[in-house]
Amino acid sequence: MSAAAGHAKRALGSLLSPQGVIGVAVEAAWIGAHIALYPLGLIEDRLEDATNHGVAHLPPAHRGLIVG
Repeated sequence: MSAAAGHAKRALGSLLSPQGVIGVAVEAAWIGAHIALYPLGLIEDRLEDATNHGVAHLPPAHRGLIVG
């Protein structure tokens, strides 16, 4: 048996253990949550761009602190 096959067998055995199954379930839940919430982040980015914050209302001294 080659070293790669031995590593693959050991990895598969780890994933099929009770702790491995729990770990895979937790990771799948996190990935699912990120996928479900991803569109909300896109909407928020569009809303932030729509507000168009600028520095024109600031005095020159304050504007220099932000820009510089």
